[in-house]
Amino acid sequence: MSDTAFELHLVREFSAPVELLFQMWADPNHMKHWGCPEGFQITEIKMDFREGGTWSTTMTRPDGTTYRMRGKYLKIDSPHLISNTSQWIDEDGNASDPTTITMIFESLASNRSRLIVHEARFPTSAFKASNEEGWKSSLQSLAAYLSTKQDIPA
Repeated sequence: MSDTAFELHLVREFSAPVELLFQMWADPNHMKHWGCPEGFQITEIKMDFREGGTWSTTMTRPDGTTYRMRGKYLKIDSPHLISNTSQWIDEDGNASDPTTITMIFESLASNRSRLIVHEARFPTSAFKASNEEGWKSSLQSLAAYLSTKQDIPA
């Protein structure tokens, strides 16, 4: 099986300046409003947003089922790049093998920006597919949230 079966690559454009888009990832007060798939809610989020810092989040479905994740920030170059690890944590506290997520933020004309997301290396293609659906839903929520936040200073 090719490596692309275990890697995720998404590109999405947003109607927001790149600095504002980057801020959505850097500030937990923003991320808690959009940083999970539709139908979920972030019930806990901790971010030490600096290279070497850690992050963790708990997402809860309406039926009460929780999903926990954690990771470490590897590289931050504001407002152009964020690279971090990501691990799912099961109910017994066991962590999955980490994936590495790299997000590239590009400025476009007319206060628009592009986000490129690359995540690798998933243990299975099914795990990749599940994460891809989560990413797409979260990025849709981010676009909706950004449309209400154009007055935030970048």
